[in-house]
Amino acid sequence: MERDKNGIIYILPLGLIIGIIPLIVHYKKVILGAVAASYWVRNFNTDFFSYYKMVFFLSFIFLGFIMFYIYIRKGNQVQKTIYYLPLSLYTLMIVISTVFSECRYTSLFGFPDRYEGMSVLLGYVLAVIFAINLIKTKKHLKFLFIILLISAVVIGLIGIYQFFGLDFFQSSIGKKVILSFSGYDQLINKLDFRFNDHNIIYSTFYNPNFVGSYFVMLFMLTLVMYLFAGNREEMLLYGAINLLMFANWVGSLSRAGFVGGIISIIIIGLLLRGIIKEKLQSVLILIICFLLIFAGMDYFSGGRLSGGLLSLGRESRMVIEGEIQQIEDIKTENGELYFDTNTAGLRIALTDEGKLGFKDSSGNLLSYYKDDEFIYINNQNYNKFKFRLLENDNNNNELLEVYYGKKQANFLVNTDLDYFWIIGMRGYVYPIKEVEGWGFKGRERLGSGRGYIWSRSLPLLQKTIFKGLGPDSFALYFPQHDAVGKFIYLGTAAKIVDKPHNLYLQIAINTGLISLLAVLALFGMYFFRSLKLFWTSNFSNWFARAGVAIFAAFTGYAVTGLFNDSVISVAPVFWTLMGMGIMIEMKLKNENGYVFRNSIYTGKLQEKVVVKQYT
Repeated sequence: MERDKNGIIYILPLGLIIGIIPLIVHYKKVILGAVAASYWVRNFNTDFFSYYKMVFFLSFIFLGFIMFYIYIRKGNQVQKTIYYLPLSLYTLMIVISTVFSECRYTSLFGFPDRYEGMSVLLGYVLAVIFAINLIKTKKHLKFLFIILLISAVVIGLIGIYQFFGLDFFQSSIGKKVILSFSGYDQLINKLDFRFNDHNIIYSTFYNPNFVGSYFVMLFMLTLVMYLFAGNREEMLLYGAINLLMFANWVGSLSRAGFVGGIISIIIIGLLLRGIIKEKLQSVLILIICFLLIFAGMDYFSGGRLSGGLLSLGRESRMVIEGEIQQIEDIKTENGELYFDTNTAGLRIALTDEGKLGFKDSSGNLLSYYKDDEFIYINNQNYNKFKFRLLENDNNNNELLEVYYGKKQANFLVNTDLDYFWIIGMRGYVYPIKEVEGWGFKGRERLGSGRGYIWSRSLPLLQKTIFKGLGPDSFALYFPQHDAVGKFIYLGTAAKIVDKPHNLYLQIAINTGLISLLAVLALFGMYFFRSLKLFWTSNFSNWFARAGVAIFAAFTGYAVTGLFNDSVISVAPVFWTLMGMGIMIEMKLKNENGYVFRNSIYTGKLQEKVVVKQYT
């Protein structure tokens, strides 16, 4: 039919979303509004990895809306599905949370370095709807798979070169690609990304955690494709791509990505138990290649990969047993700054001569010595401490720098009033007070400080039962004044916490608990309906094979979301893939059971549809 021949044009925007968006890296200086600027390191954001991804994503969504409109105007019907219920509820709560947000500008356009405002979140929903309605045939799905894999290979090559110390974005060509003409001369010699370090993969996503979220999807997707390869050429192709995805997955050192991949492998292993048994030799060859790649990368990185995996065991023990913190508390008492450590208590005060005085928890004086720069205490119980007192001629204040191992914090000392205030983000000064936290006592350092961030984020849910605080507004409501907690658990009092490191907590805070229930319903419906569909499948149907591959990617990302956030670099791929998966699940299932239609199997429309019962 003519409509089917031209169907590719309708899904082209989806191809651009999953193929182009993750690749975009380009410089943009964004002048911040007053509210966002007060929570950021400066009054502008120098962005490379998010702003233009957001701009192009919204452009492609707008193009997709036009294609969808044309599709409907030509007499096509909108698919009827129960999936629209949670999608509609989620959409409603996004809008309501934005309308009633106290920080509407941020809710509309997003927080610096993130840019997941209302329009972007609505774009995710539209990507699912477009996929459900516009993808019709095997040809359409293959087209999208090809675009996705080409993009993933390019991103994977960039990442693996970074792992071996050859960063494309630090080369002269790479700098010309990602710098605008106006900013080239100013930034050419200053360009140095935070994760530009030996054996660190940040690829086109900036943060290795986001690399883990992306490559857990692509690793699982191509792993299933490899298992279903129909001939030697396909097996070599998908096997090579899967090994590249594997190298980036483990090379990201994202423990969240590790957990997501491991759980997804277990689930898919159960679903494809028959296929694995049938192709055991091919599976063993792939496993051997995995081990060789892991061993080589681990050796080259000085054991960092194996160390990352072993740390999962330590994290598991921390969940069960907890841990004793090195610094248990910081407070002020009677004009003294008090540190309660797991070895001894330390009291710090200023003497009448304006010098530092140190006492143990019982009030006994402690002697100290100086070098050219720092002050040290003559006692093994305090050997992790070092101090520096800097004079300030203004307002009778002095600055006390405190180092405890790798942790660092600055305190403002008023010599007239004898008080200590801690200095946090952007140099803001806060009184030392206890901050509300829920749970994770003794487990604050779980997941590189995620336990602490979760414990301070959970109390925010009291405000988001019916509506959220606003899309992408998490950083504006997190207790940034908890500089003491940041010092103890995150290593520096000046850190800005801009994300909760949990996709589901992020949704609950930004757009509300009702929206989280809607998303969980959407994810749960797709997960359990697909699980039931594929559990008894023999996968003789191409759509079933494609569907279980997408299901594997979905599962890996959904589990990783327990520890990682939604970001514009990765989320568009996930939501589009889920829309593709829902479309396949809908085609393979009807009210009377599971059926495969010849039109689905061949990708061709026929006047007479033959129905065969699937068992």
